[in-house]
Amino acid sequence: MQMPSPVRPLPMCRFLHQPEAFRTPPTVPKAASLTSLVSISSSETCSNYSFPGNQVFASCIDLPVLQASLHWNYSQLTTKVQIAYRAVQIPRGWIAWALNPMGRGMIGSQALLAFRHSNGSMIAYSTSIASYNPPMLPSELDIPVTDISAEYVDKQMIVFGVLGPLGESNEFQPCMARWEYGFGQHSSGTSVVGSER
Repeated sequence: MQMPSPVRPLPMCRFLHQPEAFRTPPTVPKAASLTSLVSISSSETCSNYSFPGNQVFASCIDLPVLQASLHWNYSQLTTKVQIAYRAVQIPRGWIAWALNPMGRGMIGSQALLAFRHSNGSMIAYSTSIASYNPPMLPSELDIPVTDISAEYVDKQMIVFGVLGPLGESNEFQPCMARWEYGFGQHSSGTSVVGSER
């Protein structure tokens, strides 16, 4: 599903990790600012990436130092933003994309998390970050989110979701989003997603 994507400019973003990855602040919808700890092939840019299922995103930003990218469609009509965050990852790893509508830190972040189960299926869900040692269990977010899914394609994990409606009341103080990754896995086959690397 492609949504119209007139993009509203953001205030200057403060990136929590590896700010050298960004020379100038990106122009992205309020809900889609970013930083990442994992990375995508330097020969492939976000604008020439073809998603499985022919999904199309009107806007994207590469995170070359981090080998990751964020793709989005923003609809002014519905005030929803459709996102896809993709990053190079090993099969037993995990990724998470998070946005903190209340500030810049980890606590208060609203996350979309994805990992690959030992049976090969992808698991994706939302989780709220309420402490520095979060359980990372599925939970509802303060920001409405639908259509959460994930894929593992060509050594890249991709997490998808639709945020919103955001409305005018959802002002994200100078936009904070955070990306995490991990490599651990329980002997049960469930990825370890609760520890920060």
